[in-house]
Amino acid sequence: MNGQKRILFITLFLTTFSGAKAFALPTLSEAGDFNQPLKLPPEPQTTPQPQTRQQPPYDPDHLQLQDLFKISYRAATPVLQSEVTIEQAQAQFQQLQAQDSFQLDLQGRYTVREYQNQSQVNPKLALHGRKTLYDFGRLEMQQQASKIAAQAGRQNRGYQQARYRLQLMKAYFDVLLADMRYRVLNEKMAVVYVGLDKARDLHEKGELSDVDLAKKNYEYQQILAQRNQASLLQQENRRILANLMGFPEALPDQLQIPNLKKLQKNLEQLPELDRLIKLGQQRSPQLLALQKQVAAQQAKVNAAKAQKRPQLVAEGWVGSLSGYHDKYEGRWRFDLGLEVPLYDAGLNQGQVAEARAGLHQALAQLQAQQQQLTDEISHLYFQLKSTQNQIKADQALIDFSDLYLDYSRGLYEWEEKTDLGDAMVQVSEADYQNLKTQLQAALNWTQLLILLGFEPTPEWVNPEIQQVLLQTAQK
Repeated sequence: MNGQKRILFITLFLTTFSGAKAFALPTLSEAGDFNQPLKLPPEPQTTPQPQTRQQPPYDPDHLQLQDLFKISYRAATPVLQSEVTIEQAQAQFQQLQAQDSFQLDLQGRYTVREYQNQSQVNPKLALHGRKTLYDFGRLEMQQQASKIAAQAGRQNRGYQQARYRLQLMKAYFDVLLADMRYRVLNEKMAVVYVGLDKARDLHEKGELSDVDLAKKNYEYQQILAQRNQASLLQQENRRILANLMGFPEALPDQLQIPNLKKLQKNLEQLPELDRLIKLGQQRSPQLLALQKQVAAQQAKVNAAKAQKRPQLVAEGWVGSLSGYHDKYEGRWRFDLGLEVPLYDAGLNQGQVAEARAGLHQALAQLQAQQQQLTDEISHLYFQLKSTQNQIKADQALIDFSDLYLDYSRGLYEWEEKTDLGDAMVQVSEADYQNLKTQLQAALNWTQLLILLGFEPTPEWVNPEIQQVLLQTAQK
């Protein structure tokens, strides 16, 4: 098989060999601003699939990063859990409000008693009303604890919503990288197969031993297994993304590579680490939520202590208060009472101790989160700084790969080289490495913004982010 036939064979092999599914994947140089889609044909349907009741708010055949921000939070379990926490705190607050309101009930009894050596029937049927006039702040402190707990839940809900967006982005990027990796291995497999085909020709002529031919076949089977594994990873990552979006049956096909030029500008303007840590201590949604939890636990301690305080209560009855209302109780009654707790066998002390233990736990969690936040911001900062150097190294590799491809093409035209397979694979490897570096930088940048209390955006630019970072840099 001559050189020109082998080049033609590589081209055909990438799309037809072994019955493998083929799809067009542009190189990064062809993609320009990373706007060309990577396409994977739909899987063959072996069994009828049930139709989804709700249509996804995106086109599965042409998915973009912006579409991830149209997904509702109904598929995000941590967000739903934070909603439950808020509902519980609100329900507790409503119960406490009801305790402070006017209460009305119907009281009835049938009583037989002995009075002056006589058996008497003394029934009762009356409306009863009760209202706490003043409790020296007992219910108010309990209501304050529930209100602050609901505020902490809302802070945590916002953080979980941002984390869900980050998870969607990571799943989206995993699909892009799986597609690119498949392309690299597919090209590499074609090159290895060409070498195996040469070895078979030489073996038939008696110019290559059985051992060398077996080695070539082993190398081909290895790269074939890797290529097939990459193909399975494409399908797996697509299912993970679809399930995370809440539409497991709407598998995405083409995914558009996002434009990351604005992200590069943000990396170049990254403030100093100490300023980022200070900003995180002020704005972190996790810290704000834990601070609210500390305040709520402190309010619970105060509320437990307040249970020893007296309360002023007004009560009234209207109706048949006694079977002898003409002689004894009459038809209505009004009481104004003062209830003072004197002895409860240590019950209140236990309540105070339990509330104080909750306060200590919340303080410990806050301190641990402050330390963890500093470590996470520091780690992301150094990762982003390292990314700037890695991007330069990736660009140098891309430049070299392009020049090497031109050089190999020249040798091929002068018939000093039999094929261009290795040069083509090197270009694809350089594109893959460059994409992997930039997507990881995008994830690190988004995670840093979330820790600093900003909402992630698909454009990588937010006026509030720029303004706060600028103010931080000027201080």
